[in-house]
Amino acid sequence: MNLRPLTLAIALTLGTSAALAQTEVGATLAGHAYLAADTTVSAPRDAGPLFATSGKFANGKRQRVTELGSVPANTFVGDPKQPRASGGFLPVKGQSVQGLSRSARTSS
Repeated sequence: MNLRPLTLAIALTLGTSAALAQTEVGATLAGHAYLAADTTVSAPRDAGPLFATSGKFANGKRQRVTELGSVPANTFVGDPKQPRASGGFLPVKGQSVQGLSRSARTSS
């Protein structure tokens, strides 16, 4: 079996991927936004009632909890075997806003 064509194809593929990965895209940070850790947004109207609250399954037994603020929230930063109370409570009304990042493209 002749492996030269396969070797050549692999080399060309890797070479093309490496060249594309080196493409520079200029960007400038447009500003900063500070959001409270408990910032939430309403779920889309067509999402259904399950998405009206978040954190329903974040308890120790992963059982559904529907009463808002009835379960102390924990963080597992540092050691997943050593949860720490975060000071928050779950479930919460709405969907949590995740971290944001936006940049403005510069002209090239």
